[in-house]
Amino acid sequence: MEIQGDYAMTEHVPNLRQGAGTGLFIRKMALMKRALAVALALICAGMPSHAQVDHSLQPGRVNQARSNKRTMTNQEVLTAANAAISRGDYEGYLAFCADNTDWTFEGEQRLIGKDAVRAYMKRTYLTPPVFTTEKLIAIDDHVIAMGIITLPNAQGQSTRYSYCDVWRFENGKMAALNAYVVEEKKL
Repeated sequence: MEIQGDYAMTEHVPNLRQGAGTGLFIRKMALMKRALAVALALICAGMPSHAQVDHSLQPGRVNQARSNKRTMTNQEVLTAANAAISRGDYEGYLAFCADNTDWTFEGEQRLIGKDAVRAYMKRTYLTPPVFTTEKLIAIDDHVIAMGIITLPNAQGQSTRYSYCDVWRFENGKMAALNAYVVEEKKL
């Protein structure tokens, strides 16, 4: 069954028609739906031969890349950066970012530069987030990452968010991010 329009999902989930904050939730779901549609279109179009999909996400590959002194692929850079942030090594994470990195959390906020990202991490990641990356898709200078991020909410409760991050790389650094993040709700 195809869902048409940004609000069509409400007919299948009656509880979303009621209650505070549902408009924002529905808008975030629509943004996530668009991001996933782009990612799926790339997959279904039979990605070009230069595209790489890494389903293994084995951290040993990043270590091997460092020990061989070869240039890391964009996928390896993102995997290593996420490993650093999951350890609470925020400066290690920022080392993988371009100085003028430009992050857009669709429908929420925009951060420009490492100082803005550093301040965001300090206020948001009171404890290190846990990433479960389900798919990494690399095409030219872009990497699309899809999965789950778990971190404490304002009340300190562990909260799961579905995410689809579209990264643009420049000179081996994470230069721009369009992030589509939706808190998982019990329906």
